[in-house]
Amino acid sequence: IAHFKGHGTAQSFPAAADRFGRACDLKEGDACFHLGKMLEQGQGVPKDLAKAVVRYKRSCELKVGLGCWRSGAAYYQGEGGLTRDPAQAMNLFKKGCDLNEGMSCFFVSTGFRTGQGGLPRSDTQALKYLKKSCDLGDRNGCAGLAMMYENGQGGLKKDLTKARALFRKACDKGVLAACEALKKLGAQ
Repeated sequence: IAHFKGHGTAQSFPAAADRFGRACDLKEGDACFHLGKMLEQGQGVPKDLAKAVVRYKRSCELKVGLGCWRSGAAYYQGEGGLTRDPAQAMNLFKKGCDLNEGMSCFFVSTGFRTGQGGLPRSDTQALKYLKKSCDLGDRNGCAGLAMMYENGQGGLKKDLTKARALFRKACDKGVLAACEALKKLGAQ
């Protein structure tokens, strides 16, 4: 991190990538994630999404939730030379959610709402993952949960007061669709 941020030493992205690579080889999950990000962005190393995904997946194996989310997204989209594999993506998102990574929980909820990634359609399961996503501060999770309250889905009673509060939370975090929903519900 010192070379990456230039704290106590000259900033050097190539040196940071080298140190992250060494630490990743020593099973430091955060280092694997940071190296993956550098590889994805071409920061101090040649841009290489395939290698980035390998490092993200390794960070997930080492219990870094963001690594699970990012490698899951790569499988979901078929990035970095991967064959699109929604089922593998959902497995990675579930692991990320278990590690308290909110975006991962949101994507698992989407899988349950749509029946993607080998998950059965289930509003009840979608609700469970949306609640966790929102509780972890994910803005999309809060917007999704608000919609479920607005429509009375997943075993919830329709509750426009809770829907407005959750839409407000998501809107304040930049979810434009949540801001529009607030207007539709007569709250601004």
